[in-house]
Amino acid sequence: MIDIIAIEGRTDEGNGISRPFRCLGDDDARYFVKLKNAGYTQLVKEWIAGRLAQEMGLQAAEIRQVRISKDLVAGNEEFERELGDGIAFGSRRVEPAERLALAFVREDPDGVLSLILLFDWWIRNCDRVLTETGGNPNLLWELDPGRVVVFDHDNAFDDDFGATHFWRFHALRGHLSAWDTDKRVEMTAWLATGEAWIDRLWNELPEEWLIDSYGDPRCTLDKDGLKAVLSSHQTDPDFWSLPTLTAP
Repeated sequence: MIDIIAIEGRTDEGNGISRPFRCLGDDDARYFVKLKNAGYTQLVKEWIAGRLAQEMGLQAAEIRQVRISKDLVAGNEEFERELGDGIAFGSRRVEPAERLALAFVREDPDGVLSLILLFDWWIRNCDRVLTETGGNPNLLWELDPGRVVVFDHDNAFDDDFGATHFWRFHALRGHLSAWDTDKRVEMTAWLATGEAWIDRLWNELPEEWLIDSYGDPRCTLDKDGLKAVLSSHQTDPDFWSLPTLTAP
């Protein structure tokens, strides 16, 4: 477990409504940290989706469970109110890196972008938006070794997930054509490998994210619900129905 030893401030832009805190860990690495500013359901979403991305071979920002002491936030009203103490979610800063612009996502010679699109469709994540006028794709280009990195999944497993919105605004929607029939078996097998991880990843969650000291639930998600979402590639007849794309 990484201990946070310094809180350096809030992020200013591009990291979602929760605006993570920039923190220094006792491993000398910098993390974007969420706790009260996100909520326990969002922390669970971040952990499960981020770990799934890693285990399935996508390049994802390194995530850790980090500990914030009461002493570290004591006396600072914003830290106490917006961050709090306890086990938090930390996403290690990717350096050197830059945010992807629209020009970066037009070509996909190694098929990575089409897999990220499939991954987001599978976990019901609409929060990767990019248009000619801007947006927040939650994608980084890591300069060394030169690769796309995904991050920020606190809107995954969305109960209000809408297919129309997803296909109109997703940053990588242009790579839908890679889901051709010839690759369907391969892609289904890839999703099945991720589906098999859910029990192990759920067991990685800290108990305090799931229940409070009175034994009452803190998280609106449960493992069975996640399993239902992750089996949709086999149970939902519309999962592989390819839409007709329209301009945003």
